Amino acid sequence: MPSTGDARTGDKSITERFKSLGAQLGGMGILSRASYIIRSKVNAVLNRAENPQETLDYSYEQLRDQLQDVKQGIADLTTQKKRLEIQKRRLERTSRNTTNRPARRSARTVTTSHARPSRRKSRR
Repeated sequence: MPSTGDARTGDKSITERFKSLGAQLGGMGILSRASYIIRSKVNAVLNRAENPQETLDYSYEQLRDQLQDVKQGIADLTTQKKRLEIQKRRLERTSRNTTNRPARRSARTVTTSHARPSRRKSRR
């Protein structure tokens, strides 16, 4: 198909653009085509209304907020790590104390269990 657009700039005429669009959308139904056109128009309006400086400022604010959230998360993790270390030390101390006591108790239990049977009365 010969081009009716400007040969110097390579632009297509409006008719060729619609033919090209029609070929691309040929397999779509009427609602799909209408939806595609409406989305493209809305996108074009949004692109014209968009201020790059405002977009960058907004993106910068979002990144700053995310950085603050990350810092807070790190602080929370550090605090939790300290708590776990303290709990670990307490459990180790308790474990050391507990391992020393059963040895003494078991020796007493063995001695007393052989020496005299238990005199507990059963409750009925």
